[in-house]
Amino acid sequence: MPFSAIAIDDDKKDLDLVAQHFQSFGQLELLNTFSTVKDALNFLSQESFKVDIVFCDQEMPGYDGLTAYKLLEGYYRYFVLVTHYDKYALSAYQHNVYDYLLKPLQEKHTLRLLKKISLEHLGGDKDFVVYIKAENNEHRAVDMAGVPCILADGNYCHVYTLEKQKPRWVVTTTLKSMELQLAHMNLFIRAAKNSLVNRNHIRSINLETKQVRVHGINVPLKIGDTYLEALSDFYRSKRIFTKLSRKNGAKR
Repeated sequence: MPFSAIAIDDDKKDLDLVAQHFQSFGQLELLNTFSTVKDALNFLSQESFKVDIVFCDQEMPGYDGLTAYKLLEGYYRYFVLVTHYDKYALSAYQHNVYDYLLKPLQEKHTLRLLKKISLEHLGGDKDFVVYIKAENNEHRAVDMAGVPCILADGNYCHVYTLEKQKPRWVVTTTLKSMELQLAHMNLFIRAAKNSLVNRNHIRSINLETKQVRVHGINVPLKIGDTYLEALSDFYRSKRIFTKLSRKNGAKR
């Protein structure tokens, strides 16, 4: 489920740009935009739930961003100051504002913010959570510890999860790039030229048929000859091999 959000900015041009920026992230649902803190307060006070994120400009007539942070307290989970000027960073820190974004907004900074929020929301290990840019330019935090395998399809990767609502993400990147990005996690191992499998999600491996089975995937995956030795060495220590067929038709 995406994070609900509102944006507040007295400058209409800036507000339109901010809204356009945040609407490009699939993990954000921008509920409304406001030109004054008072209008935002009226909206939030009528809702029966807290909004997840308030994005608020700092320099505004009437109530500035830091005042809005206190005034709207109780109506949001995360308050993010959005401004052209980094001179407010110290004040934001001293007021315990959750985070701070500089205009013009940049994708990498918003991704960092959403990853930070997602880690708290998921309660996951930060070392295993990555942000992927999937189909329709949707940005999504994915806990790679719950990904049983990643399959290549040309310049795309299919990231399989155990989630019922979204069992597969299509990512615009090569498998080699994905492998390098995930190397520090020590979770994935090559099974073939077109596949990475999660070490912790392997159900069985059969050296005779050169196939590996992982959780959540009904069909076995082929093991490439180049990667067979590495897989067999690793998983022999785990003792999860299926028994090989005996020769001459003997019973298993």
